[in-house]
Amino acid sequence: MSTTAKWLILSDGARDRLVLASGGVARDFLSIVRRSIDVTRQRLAGNDRFRGDRISAEDVNKAAGELDGFKREDFRRDTSDDDSQSLNDLFEEVKKFCIEKVNCNCILVNKETKTGGAGMIKELVDLKFLHHVRSRVTTRDKAGQIYDAYMLDISQYSGERKRRNLDMIEFWHKDGENQLRRSSLVFT
Repeated sequence: MSTTAKWLILSDGARDRLVLASGGVARDFLSIVRRSIDVTRQRLAGNDRFRGDRISAEDVNKAAGELDGFKREDFRRDTSDDDSQSLNDLFEEVKKFCIEKVNCNCILVNKETKTGGAGMIKELVDLKFLHHVRSRVTTRDKAGQIYDAYMLDISQYSGERKRRNLDMIEFWHKDGENQLRRSSLVFT
């Protein structure tokens, strides 16, 4: 079977959005595909064929957004009471930074940072609220500084993306690599 035939249930945009939404985690990819099928079936059952008969990027957005509740439950179960509040506070800061300050799905964190915040960023990755997307990123105007790039989980903005017109850096493309080098993405 050809590669094209395997993806007949997905539009081109849906395939890219699934990769982005799963953050490279196979289990998340499968969960979002499964939920996207349900969302698409519901849409088609309501005779909404505006986006076609295949899973669309919007269907994936909706499915990913619905997974936030499961991630929040995992967060409560997997963190101690001592860590929970500080992790939640940091996550809310990152989310606010992405959505309100830089209007973008990615942040940069200085590799030299040794404070507790750097370790907590890694915990947020483990909890799947952030996804590590690139190591050793440099910015155009901060010579000698090296950063790790992280993406805010799509479940945090997928339902509101159109309203906010969030800049989605497609870091896997050459142009996306360039967009990651903006110093405005440095999270402090």
